[in-house]
Amino acid sequence: MIRHIALIATLSSWASLAQAEMTLSLGKAISQIDNVHIEETPEERCPPDYICLRGWSRWTLEVEETLAGPVVKGRIHVVMMQHSPMDESVFKRKLLFVLERIDDAAERKRLHADYKLLELSEPAMMYCTRTDPGQWKVPSDRIYRQDSDDDVSFCFPDPRSVDK
Repeated sequence: MIRHIALIATLSSWASLAQAEMTLSLGKAISQIDNVHIEETPEERCPPDYICLRGWSRWTLEVEETLAGPVVKGRIHVVMMQHSPMDESVFKRKLLFVLERIDDAAERKRLHADYKLLELSEPAMMYCTRTDPGQWKVPSDRIYRQDSDDDVSFCFPDPRSVDK
């Protein structure tokens, strides 16, 4: 019985992951610790007498261009689980964002944001993310997969330059 419940829970989580469409975009970070109160769920709360190293931060981003996925443009609010604030140099350069739309209205209200910021990095000749770019129709022969001990990353050329 427990195995059946675990299997159903796993399949349900995979289904929700499959539905979550992500956007790859370029832009600038405006702020990273916006003054909003995010109410933590019981699963997110740090138990008493524990040291928890991650919490929600709400960011404001200025998205200049969508490279792949659903179009996102302009000033948006996003949330990211993070350990500590990013270095101020993050705000002085163009960045590559992997964004996931928060579809549930109650969750958007709780987090004070429309998107989750899954990754941010500096753009380069090759983009590298932990998100598989196959969903953005980057051909598999243009994706370079890098496996390490417990992490996988994918490097690929700008999706706008990929022949369709």
